[in-house]
Amino acid sequence: MKINKAVLKLNAKPHNPFGIASLILVGIAFVLTVASVYVIAFQPQNRQNIILAGALEILGMTVTLAGIGVAVVGEEPDETEKIFVHIGLALHIMGLIYHGIVVYQGFFV
Repeated sequence: MKINKAVLKLNAKPHNPFGIASLILVGIAFVLTVASVYVIAFQPQNRQNIILAGALEILGMTVTLAGIGVAVVGEEPDETEKIFVHIGLALHIMGLIYHGIVVYQGFFV
């Protein structure tokens, strides 16, 4: 009689450092975007605050684009876990869509 034992297999592969960097860049881009929204929503609407909010938004979009680049580099085939790369890439794409809407609303509407 053969006994079938359940075996717990833990993945010994390390996480991809590009994925971790991409997630860190997601956090930085999110903080910059929230700071831009805060300046527009809760500060007096003068020229200096509008320029500050625009600069924060452009900086957030730049960090988002850099994060997409880092995540794409992290997709190269190697022996590492890519879960953080996939999560970072998905969040950066959502952020890029958000920044695209903000830029469209700011310049074309």
